[in-house]
Amino acid sequence: MAAAYGPPRHHRGRGCLPSSPAASRPPAWLVPVPAPLTSDTWSLLLPLSVAQLMVILDISAVNVALPDLAKDLNIGAADIGWTITATR
Repeated sequence: MAAAYGPPRHHRGRGCLPSSPAASRPPAWLVPVPAPLTSDTWSLLLPLSVAQLMVILDISAVNVALPDLAKDLNIGAADIGWTITATR
């Protein structure tokens, strides 16, 4: 006996699957409304954004200076990865 793939035939037309994309959306009264940005939100978002900028600048500076660091400190190619890890 061959295996049948897909939904069983007895479920067809009984509302197991939505018939239209509108049927899968929740009603408008159930959708949460995002809260407006308050001063508390900005007081948290601003330091986090500055911290992320500092991390990106630090990583960029290390990557730019890495060839000179490796040459001056006689670091081999295999140890450069450890240098990157140590600075982060």
